[in-house]
Amino acid sequence: MKYLRDTDPRFQYLGLKVGSFLALLCILLIFMGAVLAWQQDLFEPTDDYFASPGRADGILPGMNVTLHGIRVGRVHDVWLDEQGEPRMSLRVRRRGAVWLRQDAVAVLTGRGPLETPYINLRTGTPSLPPLQDGADIAVEREASLGEIAKSLRDDLRPVIATGAELFNELNSPDGDVRQSLAAVRTLTVDLARDVPATLAEATAATKSTREFMEGLADENGDIAQARRHLLAVTSEVESRLPPLMDEIGKSVSALRRTSEQLEQTAKTSAPELHQLLERSNAAAGRAESLIADFRNIWVLRLFLPRQRNAATIRDAGQVSASATPRP
Repeated sequence: MKYLRDTDPRFQYLGLKVGSFLALLCILLIFMGAVLAWQQDLFEPTDDYFASPGRADGILPGMNVTLHGIRVGRVHDVWLDEQGEPRMSLRVRRRGAVWLRQDAVAVLTGRGPLETPYINLRTGTPSLPPLQDGADIAVEREASLGEIAKSLRDDLRPVIATGAELFNELNSPDGDVRQSLAAVRTLTVDLARDVPATLAEATAATKSTREFMEGLADENGDIAQARRHLLAVTSEVESRLPPLMDEIGKSVSALRRTSEQLEQTAKTSAPELHQLLERSNAAAGRAESLIADFRNIWVLRLFLPRQRNAATIRDAGQVSASATPRP
């Protein structure tokens, strides 16, 4: 085997190749360092905030810090203070820190098994002064899946216990539910026995009501004829009764005048007849008041049959004619 020599064609431009490789490697390292520095927010101004989370589980250095879903910083460090309490520092870009107020809150979220935990910043009340660099910020935690399950278990435990008691009550032979079902079953049997008869009676009553209404609507039915007959009797009584009452009134007036004349004659002729005429005058007064009362209640005679009304009117006319005194 021959020794390698510098004049070997395989070593031509070897220095250039090695230099190019080293230069490319340096450029790659510088680029990686720049990327890491950019991720650590070394190329823009930042503000540091401190917090006491109470428990540091789930909080790691390098964890993202977001504001309204946009990454504005990272968790810079987590340590224990002199009292053994966990502390952490948040490094936030100044362009995102300008929106934080003194009541801003850092919320630890994304604690599910399939989620990446991060810290979300709540800006606070806009009217308050801005949060200064180096100030403390309050920390809250969203409930994890285990905490939610525990809370749900605590809430469902009374419901499950109540459901178990309810099922036991349903299965108890002496429970209210079984007794209620027995009562409903008995009521159903009674209804099945009594309802058909009740329905038959209701059907018959409905049929009778329908026939009665049809009779009312029928112009040639007995009810319509009775109504027409009543109207005719009413018209006849209205036409005949006022003249009769006027005649009776005239007769009573004539009787009063006759009584007065007789009274005057008795006063002048015989004192014994005076008392008799006074009785006649009183009788005439009572007859007049009776006629007046009769004028007020003559409507009651409308409900008498037609033949009887006519006969009564004729009898009243004859009596008035015979009772009219001669002057």
